Amino acid sequence: GVHYITEERERINLSEKYTEAEIAELGIQDILIDCNAYITVQRGDELSVVATNVTEDYKIRCSNGKLSVLQEKKNIVIGFGDWNIREKEEVLVTIPESFVPEQVVIRSGSGKVSVSEVTSDRMELDSGSGAVDMTDVKTETLRVDSGSGKMYLNRITATESDLDTGSGSVKGDNVSLG
Repeated sequence: GVHYITEERERINLSEKYTEAEIAELGIQDILIDCNAYITVQRGDELSVVATNVTEDYKIRCSNGKLSVLQEKKNIVIGFGDWNIREKEEVLVTIPESFVPEQVVIRSGSGKVSVSEVTSDRMELDSGSGAVDMTDVKTETLRVDSGSGKMYLNRITATESDLDTGSGSVKGDNVSLG
């Protein structure tokens, strides 16, 4: 088999929090998460981003109304089984109930994506490989593009939706898609 193993780089933790006043002041409307981490987006007391065990090419940025978590140099890691699980980067984004983003966009090359108790006007999820778990999501427009990996949708409401799965299973409960 082929192994491309990334050179060991220093691991760091990043964290940012935004109060309701700061959300308004910064005009945050969109959330973009674009990285090869285990990504969790869930309801919390405040808008926050916590990135754990990440490499220094991860950045949290806030500009032009967009809060972004970006991995600037994505490395392709081809492995077998869970040999690299210990090294996995994790990104946790919490969104308070009082804040409904216009857009939540998640781009994950590989890694589990979990979204729960999130309301937004538009939700877009692009996952290369890795399990996707969405629970209690309300959105006008839902677009999911998943290459391979199990997808589990539970209590999802979307007026307009486009689900595209390559080679993975989709299970759903209480899903209302337009």
